[in-house]
Amino acid sequence: MKAQDVLLLLKLLSGPPSLSQIKRLSDVPVLSQKELSDSLGLSQAEVSQSLRRLKSSHLIDEKRAVKRRSALEFLLYGLKYVFPASYGPVSLGMPTAHSHPSLKFIHHDANSSLENYVWPDPQGSVRGQSLRPLYDSVPAAAKKDPDLYELLSLIDMIRVGRARESQAAIQKLQEKLASNE
Repeated sequence: MKAQDVLLLLKLLSGPPSLSQIKRLSDVPVLSQKELSDSLGLSQAEVSQSLRRLKSSHLIDEKRAVKRRSALEFLLYGLKYVFPASYGPVSLGMPTAHSHPSLKFIHHDANSSLENYVWPDPQGSVRGQSLRPLYDSVPAAAKKDPDLYELLSLIDMIRVGRARESQAAIQKLQEKLASNE
């Protein structure tokens, strides 16, 4: 398993932008390898190899449908051990983890001192503790797809969060993936 495999898995989980308008899962359009490549900043060869690894890991089937239960189990309990958080210096960047704009739902007590986490990005809007993204193309891919951005931030929240933040991210991730089934 490689980091780009997780990025591709999350892209497959995020679905197309118009997913809320689709009535049946069988009507969900499948993104081509070229579309996946362009949206994730991966080469078509990397996409092909990632799809092969995801299949052999039993996280997707032959038609690229994500095996949601298996994927969720891996994301919740295995990811932080396979891809532990790697920090850098305070920098300007794109907010991630609990700093993501839509993940401000976590309420902290007055003694909480959660700092901002960012993926380093010279065009970023927030200063904070830099967190190396799962893969180099993550910030660019996240800018193109808000649903993918939120999934990546939830994953980061699980990777870097203390027990309370991790639990909130797990609950939100479970809800999000269940609503797309």
